[in-house]
Amino acid sequence: MKIRKFIILLLPFLFYSNISLGQDRLSYGIKAGLNFSTIKGENEKDNLGAELEGSGYLTGFHIGVIFDVWLLEDQFGIAPELLFSQKGGKYNYDGSGFLPLSTSNGILETEGIRKVFLSKVNSYLDIPIMIYYKPVDRLKLSAGINVGFMIASGGNGETQFFWRDTDGNNQNLLMELDYNYFRDKPGEASTEETEVIIVDGSSTTIEYPTSIGAYYFDMEKKGNVHNIMDLGLNADVTFFLTKGISLGGRVNYGLLDVSNDDLDFSMQNPSSNRSDKDKNLSFQVSLAFNF
Repeated sequence: MKIRKFIILLLPFLFYSNISLGQDRLSYGIKAGLNFSTIKGENEKDNLGAELEGSGYLTGFHIGVIFDVWLLEDQFGIAPELLFSQKGGKYNYDGSGFLPLSTSNGILETEGIRKVFLSKVNSYLDIPIMIYYKPVDRLKLSAGINVGFMIASGGNGETQFFWRDTDGNNQNLLMELDYNYFRDKPGEASTEETEVIIVDGSSTTIEYPTSIGAYYFDMEKKGNVHNIMDLGLNADVTFFLTKGISLGGRVNYGLLDVSNDDLDFSMQNPSSNRSDKDKNLSFQVSLAFNF
């Protein structure tokens, strides 16, 4: 926490120092491009060691302003940026799990097989501070830190649940996932449309919404699923097509856990918190215009 506070206090000073010290060596511009992002963490496993979770890459975009302060004859310099950047990733789960079902006889904790497919988009205000070296005029190599503040977070997908009722009949339900992690409330559905299943020899009915919010199965909301702040390392390569137009590639690796441990539960045992670290990983391709 002390490191985070120090970085937050240091950023305005860095921007001010770069601009004030480099008034005759300063250029600025805009950049935009694509992000290919995922969230890397330890996958949940069953008792035999088989992985039940998986992750994939999601395509987003970034856009923002860039600055360039030359320190030594345009060969070395500092390049702060201010970007809107979409990160996140694809997530899937396929394995045993519990689901609290609202029935005509009350809430029933049902054990079965759960499948989840979710595309998660987290939008950040990113502040990269890069130090660069230009071995030749048309090539720039950079490395630095990235401080990100999450300003929006959501996801969409679907979940399926398969179980056997007390009469031995196979049952299943399907719900769409329409998540807004900042605004959704506990027990909140995303639609008023519902489906009804009759189970246990017609003695019990289950009514459920066809689309649910991020905290539909929670009794209370203990903050957001994700931590607001992220800190990462950047490394990139930039090729100058002309003096003012460049094409760049960047790797952004997060150092902090993006998951709120209070809401990071096991799918197999929803009463058990997980202690794994989930970190952002992004590959970016950008087109920049310097003035």
